[in-house]
Amino acid sequence: MFDLLILFIIASLFGWVVEVIICYVDGYGILNRGLLNGPVCPIYGFTSVGMVVFASYFNNNLLLAFVLGALLASAIEYAVHYFLEKNYQLKLWNYSKEFLNLNGRICLKNSIEFGFGSVLLVAAVFPFLMSLFVGHSKLKIFFSLVGIFLIGADFIITIILADRLKPFFISDSVIADLRKNRKHRNEIFKERARELDRKIKAVNKRFSMSVADYFVLRRIFRAFPKARAFRHKK
Repeated sequence: MFDLLILFIIASLFGWVVEVIICYVDGYGILNRGLLNGPVCPIYGFTSVGMVVFASYFNNNLLLAFVLGALLASAIEYAVHYFLEKNYQLKLWNYSKEFLNLNGRICLKNSIEFGFGSVLLVAAVFPFLMSLFVGHSKLKIFFSLVGIFLIGADFIITIILADRLKPFFISDSVIADLRKNRKHRNEIFKERARELDRKIKAVNKRFSMSVADYFVLRRIFRAFPKARAFRHKK
């Protein structure tokens, strides 16, 4: 179990480094590229753990590692995107212009990259990591527990802050909606007027955020330059 915990922690850290490098190469500078506040991307950790577990049942078959890695990572990425859309009405990435994408949430290019990463993980990375802790069981336990505690605490804090900032994400799309209908306000029925009033109140909430909320929000939108808030159609 501790082997998998270590893999999760290191893979999450490594994934964060990869995302930062990609962001820098794309011209956005050095940013904290991740949903959490700390330097981790758990999607890499979960995918890595899942791949090692699956690979153990298939005798480390590298072809299966490629296929399963691509499918598993894509499924996690799709699920995270869907969760953010439904709960926060927020799109942090959009692959709609990529070849063979699914609802703009995942695409073939990323899936292939995840697949190759999974092969590298099963064939070299995981065995190497485990060799570093041979004969150091106490260090392995300490590293695992401390790492999981820190990531878990960061996750809880991030969820709390995200809930606090939910009105902002919603109001961002509300502003666009208000601008869109500005020229036709006189034609809006009373029911629509009440709906707009409710939205305006939601917009006003954005100005009551704390300094901490502001910096968290700024970090998220800097880390995901293509992020967009939107409103679900009823």
